[in-house]
Amino acid sequence: MIDKILKGWDAKGLVRYLMGRGNHNEHTMPTVIGAWQNDPGALQPDRNGPGDFDFDPESYNELLEHINAAAEAAELPRRQPEKGSPGHTKHGYVWHCSLSLGPEDGELSFAQWNEIARDVMDRTGIAPEADAGGCRWIAVHHGKSTEGNDHIHIAAVLVRQDTGRRFYPKDDFGKTRKAMREWEDKLGLRATAINDRTAAPNVSRGESEKAKVRQSEGYEGFSRGEAGKAAKIQLRQVVTETAAMSADSEEFLAGLRDQGVLVHLHHNEQGEIDGYAVADPEDRDRKTGRPIFFGGRKLAPELSWVKLQRSWAETANADAEVPPKRAHQVMGDAARAARGAASAVRDRTEPPEQIARSVQPLLASWARVAEGAQTRGDLTRAAWKYDRASRMPRSTEVTVAGEMAQALRGATRQMSALRIVSGRGQQRDAGMELALALANLLLELAAWHEQNRRLHHADAALASARSIARFGETTNATAPVPGWQGIHIPDRGRARDRAPARQRPAPTPVRSDPNVPAPKPRRR
Repeated sequence: MIDKILKGWDAKGLVRYLMGRGNHNEHTMPTVIGAWQNDPGALQPDRNGPGDFDFDPESYNELLEHINAAAEAAELPRRQPEKGSPGHTKHGYVWHCSLSLGPEDGELSFAQWNEIARDVMDRTGIAPEADAGGCRWIAVHHGKSTEGNDHIHIAAVLVRQDTGRRFYPKDDFGKTRKAMREWEDKLGLRATAINDRTAAPNVSRGESEKAKVRQSEGYEGFSRGEAGKAAKIQLRQVVTETAAMSADSEEFLAGLRDQGVLVHLHHNEQGEIDGYAVADPEDRDRKTGRPIFFGGRKLAPELSWVKLQRSWAETANADAEVPPKRAHQVMGDAARAARGAASAVRDRTEPPEQIARSVQPLLASWARVAEGAQTRGDLTRAAWKYDRASRMPRSTEVTVAGEMAQALRGATRQMSALRIVSGRGQQRDAGMELALALANLLLELAAWHEQNRRLHHADAALASARSIARFGETTNATAPVPGWQGIHIPDRGRARDRAPARQRPAPTPVRSDPNVPAPKPRRR
């Protein structure tokens, strides 16, 4: 079950949208199926015609007045006040939450949706079950979306009825996400991911649009980043790959500058580097014209200066003991390390966390030295699709790398020392062996992530494995490798049979502030 939360200022405008045709005529038969006063039928506007939106104007206006009554009584504005003026805040007092099933999950009854909406309101503290003075809210059902998703919208006015003061929910995103996971288990729905705060910082809509404009003008960005992506994403990719292929900070900084990345260093009082920021020279602020810099930690938590230094220190001793090897020998060592890591993840002989972190650098290093644009493309996509699978929640973070994680890191450093890995002869055969070993390791990591309900991570690992499988199929089609059976990547998870919703009696309707009007029951 997918949830999305937005905040705004115009409660009546939101309700008009929810009870109307939608922006693209996608709404059908809007129905109030939940409300703060436990009698949604009393709020549903009467119909004066056969159409989905033929609402009686009087009862329709009553709904608008009822939902916004507490805000009206508190004399709150319907538009965001200008910055610096009285009442200005970043977020408005109108809370809009959409809850949606996947197309494969079918539909829920109004009673089930009502219970889910009440649970969300209770958990977020917006309208607790036993609190007569909580905020006013309604839940509206539209039927299925254009993509086939059964869904509801919850509109709440974050103003308490008893005091008239604004209410600020704490961690409403996290609490709603947790509630959705529990309802998935109760109803046998397709499981979705928990909110573990491991996603890399996202790009804004403006950053994405800027990237599209730059691409239309012929600028693709860095050669080692995904073409057409926002500057922040490309910088994250370039920094991740360069860090993986560097032995120390000097090599890392030189590698960034060689690729055209602008680097700004921060020094502590002792003159030592304790932070850095990077920028695309073509990504500039429209007002000042200056390049837009991103600190390493802003790109991704694992790219902070402290964590990069720790990673280089862990591999420094191992690198000094490894003599130079031929390309097919390096890939053979990498394949053995991947097979050993897969066994370690499967049998839990060492913590999988550091193994999961060590896969993407190996993929990125292999992609960089591979011969042929298509091969490099498949391997590069495998590296970046895996990105989320390498991120661990803080509660599961393991700082000490086990034997297999260190073996993968050693293989990465060996790979980065190569010039070109061709797709012929011994190197081709070793590449197919490595592809099979890495795909199996990714499948083990996907299963481990799914077992721990990190479903975004599992999806990322499987997507990466599919890119490696395509690399193997392409290579084998060009020159078949004896004994190579291909790579089968299964789908993650299956929807469970839906169980009936847990029933509980509706509380007795309550009144709160007598100065705020309550809806009148209407005959049906």
